[in-house]
Amino acid sequence: TTRSALIPQLINRLKLINQQIEEIKEQLAEKIDDNPYQLTTIPGLGYTLAAQFIAEIGHIDRFDSANELARYAGLAPAEYSSGKSQQSSRKKYGCRNLNRAFYLLALQQIGTTRNNRPKNPVAYKYYQKKLAEGKSRKAALVCLKRRLVDIIYAMMRDKSTYELPETPEYEVLNQAS
Repeated sequence: TTRSALIPQLINRLKLINQQIEEIKEQLAEKIDDNPYQLTTIPGLGYTLAAQFIAEIGHIDRFDSANELARYAGLAPAEYSSGKSQQSSRKKYGCRNLNRAFYLLALQQIGTTRNNRPKNPVAYKYYQKKLAEGKSRKAALVCLKRRLVDIIYAMMRDKSTYELPETPEYEVLNQAS
């Protein structure tokens, strides 16, 4: 009988937790909408990820350039030299949470819809171009993450919205829908 009494309690607790999650999501959406940074205008960037970018970056004025933001996120290459040899590789340090946020955003950008059209044709084309250059999928994704740093930096600095550039390929995709 204790099991039969426990199950309704657990169901009620689960309903309460789900209700609290929905309330928090609504509050988060209100806060993000009131924020001057309009990051949710980027395709695939929702309120949770926008909040993570804003929380991790803070005031964009503390970065003089997109390069500094990339360095902070651990997306700038680091050079190692010894004598005559020079090597460069990605840093393993930096703000890992911010790096992860750029990773999740990059995955959203190269994703496709149910009818196999890219969510962001410009980012998808850039990713495909990097693959055609012979880069591995991981390296191409890192290149896209670095490109997204430039976009996020400019949007936060200028407090602007994201607008897809009008390219012939994008116009064709728009006419198809």
